Amino acid sequence: MKVDPLELLHADQTAREKGLDLIGIYHSHPNHPAEPSEFDRSHATSWFTYVIQGVQEGEPQELTAWRFDESTQRFEAEEIRVQSGRASSRRLQGEKRRAPRRERRGEP
Repeated sequence: MKVDPLELLHADQTAREKGLDLIGIYHSHPNHPAEPSEFDRSHATSWFTYVIQGVQEGEPQELTAWRFDESTQRFEAEEIRVQSGRASSRRLQGEKRRAPRRERRGEP
């Protein structure tokens, strides 16, 4: 997964104009596990959640979420939960806190 930095900046600006936050990146791993690759690690930042859809022979398989820890240069798994049509994730392992989320417009 590689995103042009200018496209990412444009997507973030568009989201902010709509009162939204860009909080993660979704991509698939065709015929590979739904785990971050070395390429993913070398291009990751700590402020996004990386959602990876495993695909085997064209069929969707496991869906996983990961957060990159810059201090260890490793990904940590996050749980994916869907509540009332809204998806969220939380860290699965360790006691490390993530950076505070930016406040959304209109919310304290």
